Order: sequence, then structure tokens, then C-alpha cells
Amino acid sequence: MNSPILLEYTQTSITIRIETLPVAATGGSPVTGYIIMIDDGLGGDFKQVQDSLDTELTISNLRSGRTYRIRYAGRNIVYD
Repeated sequence: MNSPILLEYTQTSITIRIETLPVAATGGSPVTGYIIMIDDGLGGDFKQVQDSLDTELTISNLRSGRTYRIRYAGRNIVYD
């Protein structure tokens, strides 16, 4: 899976685009949504910030000087 693409940023927010995930070649179910999570910028736990089919997202209320990690997964009818 590729990293999210940074589209725009300010001091306190970022806008990203994630790559759509293909249906598994082994007969998997179509993707019904994307779960996007971000950590707290201090190496802590991830929290969910989006669960939808949208592939672009603006994340606000970020703090300057922190390094945030973002991860995402596709969800299908079985879940993720």
C-alpha cells in the first residue's frame, strides 16, 4: 500500500488523498469504505478520523512540531 498523498497543508491542518484499493485477484469483495486513522503526534494510539468511500480528507487541529502517522485500510462487506 502506498503512502497518502499530501495535497495541501497549513500550520494546523493537512489535506490528503489515499490510493483506492483494488479488489483482490482471488475473488475478494469490492471495497465499501476506507478507514483512515491518525496517531496523536506523540507516538501514541491511533484514532479513527474517517470511515467512508471518500479518498480525500482534511485533518484539522494538528499541533506544530509533532510528527503524525497516518494509516488506512479498505473495508468490504466482511469489514476490513
